[in-house]
Amino acid sequence: MSIQYVNLTDTTVGKEIENTIIEEINSADSEHLFKRGFGYISLTIKQYSSSDTLYSYYIAPSLYAIKTKDINNKYPLFYTYVYGRLVTIYSSALGENTISLDFSSKSKARFRKKISLFLEKTVDRTFYDASGHKVFRDKHFRLDRFKFDSGKFVFVLKNNIYIVKKEKY
Repeated sequence: MSIQYVNLTDTTVGKEIENTIIEEINSADSEHLFKRGFGYISLTIKQYSSSDTLYSYYIAPSLYAIKTKDINNKYPLFYTYVYGRLVTIYSSALGENTISLDFSSKSKARFRKKISLFLEKTVDRTFYDASGHKVFRDKHFRLDRFKFDSGKFVFVLKNNIYIVKKEKY
């Protein structure tokens, strides 16, 4: 199974992804990572069957590297590009308890290369314990970064109205 490139057809969701990218570029985070070209967007889609809501989209900036040893459900089913940034697309309807994804090693390696273009470069780093003794060396060390209060939900109602809500903790 391969991770597939898709075209995003929902223009409202596409515009909200673009807005999120612009907000992140203009944000005052201490390292200006999005402004420096780092970061991508994670999009999670949820379908509803018994409410006024048809779908919800969760849009969140991400600076997380998928690792070689990560399990298959860490990889997205689909990806696209919006405003020059990678967008990973997940579906909560296909949760890890529902199905087992089996992406090929080649597909996962290709995708890790795509995502690494939007992350800081790896560095060769040696780690020491409190006594100054070498513990281990990582030739491909990279900090994974997380942002809080930076995501948003887009709800699509049955009457085709869109509601955007910024995530708040």
